[in-house]
Amino acid sequence: MRVIVCGGRDYTDREAITETLRKAFEGRGTFGTLVHGTCRGADLTAAEVAAGHGLAVEPFPPPLAVHGSPRAFHIRNQAMADAGADLCLAFPGGAGTADCVRRCERAGIPVRRLPDRGRCAHGAAI
Repeated sequence: MRVIVCGGRDYTDREAITETLRKAFEGRGTFGTLVHGTCRGADLTAAEVAAGHGLAVEPFPPPLAVHGSPRAFHIRNQAMADAGADLCLAFPGGAGTADCVRRCERAGIPVRRLPDRGRCAHGAAI
């Protein structure tokens, strides 16, 4: 199973990310790949959780040196969608997350939008 993760740069609810990944990869053991865009927050937190559980992790850094920002982030999102996946997990985020979701939907990748559980970047309840 191949899963794309996207979400906000300030989203670090490790508990929610861990539970969501556990459910997504349930019954597959360590047979799966987590794809992420290398940004702080949801991407890197999910990558750490996945690696800690023995899953393959495939980073897609934005090509900033070639295309500059913000175009590089759109190109990266499209590259992740073009590479294909069985599922996209979209944690709370902003415009970049919405862009990734749109591109995944256009590529025919099912998207599961995860609700914000009312936590700030430090994981404390608001």
